[in-house]
Amino acid sequence: MNLLSPHIALYRLYDLADEIDLSRLATPRLRLSRPRLGAVRFENPPAQLELGVRSVEGISGLLTARLYEFGVASLSFRVHLGEKVPWEAFLEKALALPELPFWEGFFLAELLALEPYLQGALLHPEKKRLSEEFTVYHALGIEGGKSPRPPCGPHPPLDGGQGGVRPRGPAGDGALPLQLLHRGPGPFGL
Repeated sequence: MNLLSPHIALYRLYDLADEIDLSRLATPRLRLSRPRLGAVRFENPPAQLELGVRSVEGISGLLTARLYEFGVASLSFRVHLGEKVPWEAFLEKALALPELPFWEGFFLAELLALEPYLQGALLHPEKKRLSEEFTVYHALGIEGGKSPRPPCGPHPPLDGGQGGVRPRGPAGDGALPLQLLHRGPGPFGL
């Protein structure tokens, strides 16, 4: 079984301040709104910075920062694994990549590089910055897989643990778009 165009997105969220005055930043704003009932909707969307491709310890990916008015910065490092990846190879990378020891230093260095850009926009900065990490596993589908339209509503974790499977968008070409979620730092349970 092959996954189509899978990638792994490593996230770090940092509580920087009581508020980030987004009007003081010269950056494009995301338009996050979806008509579906219960979907995410931001009246004041976050600012987004495309920080470009980074390479760390031989792993390359796209780094993005999102800055939210409620004082949180989200850094995302997205690693594309290929066009068709065997399930076993995907699972091996999915288990190993988030556990590599250099991620904390990498994300902290990138956050420090953003500090000059944030000057004057942080209202009541936090003295002790809290952080949260999580990993999102994406694939456009499964090669040759036939699937019905993905169900709507909440989807439970595969194994009753912290992770889960979420369908993404309509099924196309017989493949089920999916998104596997995992909250660190424990192993990805399947």
